[in-house]
Amino acid sequence: PGIKLHPYYQGFRLDDPAVFPFFAAVRDLGLVVIAHCGYDHGFLNVPMCCGPVEIAALLAAVPGLGPRVVAAHLGGREGNPSGATDMLLETGCLIDTACLEILQDEPDAIRVMETWPADRIVFGTDYPWNRQRRLVEWVKTHLGKAAYKRLILSHHKDLLRGDYLIDDSDRADILRFQGKHIQIGKEPFKDWTAVLDYFKSIVEH
Repeated sequence: PGIKLHPYYQGFRLDDPAVFPFFAAVRDLGLVVIAHCGYDHGFLNVPMCCGPVEIAALLAAVPGLGPRVVAAHLGGREGNPSGATDMLLETGCLIDTACLEILQDEPDAIRVMETWPADRIVFGTDYPWNRQRRLVEWVKTHLGKAAYKRLILSHHKDLLRGDYLIDDSDRADILRFQGKHIQIGKEPFKDWTAVLDYFKSIVEH
C-alpha cells in the first residue's frame, strides 16, 4: 500500500520540517510514497517546492525513507539544472519515467535514463497527459542494453509481484495475481474510503 502526493496542489514543500514527522510515520507504516517532483506547468510562478534539492533534504531528515519514495518525472528533472537528478543517487530513492515524452529530446534526460541503475527506475506514462506508445518506445531506446534485457512491458497484471493489487477489473490475468486482489467498486471495496479503512485495519492489528 502507498500514497501519492502532489506538493503544489496540496500546498507544502518536501523540505519543510513540519512534514518530516508525517514522512517518518509513512516510513514506520511501511508505505510507499510517489510524489510529483519538479515544476508543474500549472504553477510556473510558484517557487520550486519538490525538486531534487528538496527531495534530498527530506530523505536526509528522515533516515530509511529513501527506498520507499518514488520521485516522479525523473526525480524532478524539469525546471532544475542539468545533472540535478544525480544528487538523489545516494538517497536510495527511485525515479519514474513519467514526463519523458516532453523531455525526450533533452540530453540530460537521455543521460539519466542511460546511466542510472535499472532497478532504480520505475516505468510510468503520466497517462492521459502523454501518449503511452511513444513513451514506451522512448524508454526502450534509452534505458540502455543491460536494463532493456530486464524490462517487461505488458498489460498482463499477473506479471506484477506484490502483496496487493487494486483494480476495478476481474479479468483472468488479474485473478491470477499471486497477492490479494482488491476489486474497487465492488463490495466490500465499493470506494476508496473502504479500501483505506481496510488498510488501516491491517496496520492497527
